Parts: sequence; structure tokens; C-alpha cells
Amino acid sequence: MIFDMDEIALIAACDTGDREGTIGRLADTLGYLEEENGWLSELTAGVLAKLCRMSNREYEELDRSGDPYGDYGGCTFGRRRRHG
Repeated sequence: MIFDMDEIALIAACDTGDREGTIGRLADTLGYLEEENGWLSELTAGVLAKLCRMSNREYEELDRSGDPYGDYGGCTFGRRRRHG
């Protein structure tokens, strides 16, 4: 399963240490998001769908550090990877 930087940052922010717990936390978070946070709602729903399709083993192997490229100190929402 491939996650982009924003998705990894969201997973890291809601990570409970296991896939089921993280799915639960993301589902709870999705319930609190308001319409003006549409992009975050879409991001959260997309991450939930991907996590539901992956196995617990795949989740354990996933780098959930929140900063996969080391470019932004863990704060990657809305940013793109730097080139060069």
C-alpha cells in the first residue's frame, strides 16, 4: 500500500500502535471534522479506506514516523516533497 506524505503524517498523528486502534481513532476524528475542513475529511476518509484494505502485518511494517522524507520536521500537511 502506498501512502503520500500527508497520509503518513495523519497516520502518525493518530497512531495507537496497531492498525485497528488507529482506524478507530481516525474514524472518531472524521466524525468531528466540519464541512470547512473538507480537504482534511477527504484525506481522513482516504486513509481509512487504505488502512481497512491492508493487513495488520503490513501496518506493522509501515514507516509511521510522520516525516518520511525528513524535509519538514514532521509537519507535512499540504506540502510537497522538495526536489534537488
